[in-house]
Amino acid sequence: SNSPIRGSNEFILNSENTVIEKLKLVISSYIKITAQRPYEQALLVNEWRNLKEPSLQKFTERRRDYEYKFKMLIEEGIVKNKIRVIDSEIATKSILAVLRWTYTKHIDSKLKTNPKNIEKNVLTFIFNGILEH
Repeated sequence: SNSPIRGSNEFILNSENTVIEKLKLVISSYIKITAQRPYEQALLVNEWRNLKEPSLQKFTERRRDYEYKFKMLIEEGIVKNKIRVIDSEIATKSILAVLRWTYTKHIDSKLKTNPKNIEKNVLTFIFNGILEH
């Protein structure tokens, strides 16, 4: 089945936005969808290894494709001098690790978590790290 994250990303990647706007939109859409479906995201993050074939192969292909497109955005940003010269794979894995963690804020939190606040903090953290100053 098509994931909402995948659908929104195809739309974003094909848009006329700048590379930085695209990255921000991809990250924001991930955070928003996670806020709406934290348990589904928790399953995707933690339980995918238990999938049976052919679902496992489909999932790993989609995940690889998602990571590849993310890495391409980062590399485009580097080429256009919008993102500092960094290892695009390390940047991709680091950002995705942060995103994959966000569901815990909705599941484990005793306090009511504000998704807008999480989005703002995560975007600030990521872009302070990768933007060319």
